[in-house]
Amino acid sequence: MLTLEETSQILTQINAHHGNARFELYTVKLWQREIMDTDVNEAMQAVSDWYSNNTTGRWMLSGDLNQQIRTNRANHAPSHDEIETEIKQLETKLDRELTVDEQFYYLRARHHRGYTLEDCVKAALDPSSRQRQQVIPRCIQHEREHKKTLDFLGTIVDNMMGELEAAPLRSIGSMETK
Repeated sequence: MLTLEETSQILTQINAHHGNARFELYTVKLWQREIMDTDVNEAMQAVSDWYSNNTTGRWMLSGDLNQQIRTNRANHAPSHDEIETEIKQLETKLDRELTVDEQFYYLRARHHRGYTLEDCVKAALDPSSRQRQQVIPRCIQHEREHKKTLDFLGTIVDNMMGELEAAPLRSIGSMETK
C-alpha cells in the first residue's frame, strides 16, 4: 500500500493538469485505499501515460489510475514462453529443477512491477526474502491472518473445554428428586 506522502505525490501530479487545485487529507486517504497494489513510480508513470492520451480534459479518477496500471503491466509483461525459457535457464544454472512452489513464485515475481531477474530469483528461492513477501497472493496473506485469529480462538476454546472437564458433573439419573 502506498504511504500518504506517496499518494499525495500522485494527486499532486494529477492536479498539475487541472490548475493545481487543493485537496484535503480525506481525499488523500480515500485515494490511498482505492489505488491498487503498486509503488509510487509505477503510479506516476500511469498518470503520465493516461494524461498523454486524454483528449477529453476530464480528471483522472482512481479507477482510471488502476486501469492504466493494469494496461501498463500487461504491455510490459513477458510472455509465458519467455518465462518458461528463463526458468529452464535458471534450472540449468542451479543444476536442479525448481519445485512447483519456486516456479510459482518466480512466475508471480516476473509479472510483478519492476522486478529485475535477480529479484525474481530471490522470490523463487528464498522464502524469507522481501521479494517473496511482496508477491505472495492476497488470499495466502488473508489465510495467514485468519489462521492467527483461529489459533487464538482455538486456545480459548481449549481452555474452556479444560475448565468444563475439570468441573464436577452429575448425571441426570443420579440426581435426587423429591
